[in-house]
Amino acid sequence: MTHTENRKAPARAARHAQRGQALVELAVFVPFLMLVVVGLIDVGRYTYYSIQVNNAARAGAQYGAQNTTSANSSTGITSAAVADVSTTPTPTVSASLFCVCANGTTHQSCSPTPTCTGSHSNTYIEVTTSETIPVLFKFPGIPNSLTIGGASVMRVNN
Repeated sequence: MTHTENRKAPARAARHAQRGQALVELAVFVPFLMLVVVGLIDVGRYTYYSIQVNNAARAGAQYGAQNTTSANSSTGITSAAVADVSTTPTPTVSASLFCVCANGTTHQSCSPTPTCTGSHSNTYIEVTTSETIPVLFKFPGIPNSLTIGGASVMRVNN
């Protein structure tokens, strides 16, 4: 063996050891990376559904804010909210009216018309929505579903 061949043998062995080390590092890192990617997929889904549920609440409130007749139509409010959602399952919708006097006094019931000292009252509609979203990937210690809620308040046009 020549002097040059003796120097190449340790370098070749070092390269082979580095390839093995890189393979071990990859084997350790890939499961962690997959866990992060799967978590990001679920977080993205929850964000998307949260936007959908909040938009549904706003659509229901917009329908109810048209006038006092539409504000008292729970069927119309629910239909408007559900029609705004492009996903399934559809959210649960509830609506309530309340009145506020010009001095800031809030009345939970607008019927009969609340007596406001020296001023009139404004009627508001509050629409709340909620939807339970199942997780795609189940992990120990993480719930199997998450309930997302939305709410919107608008003044009813008289």
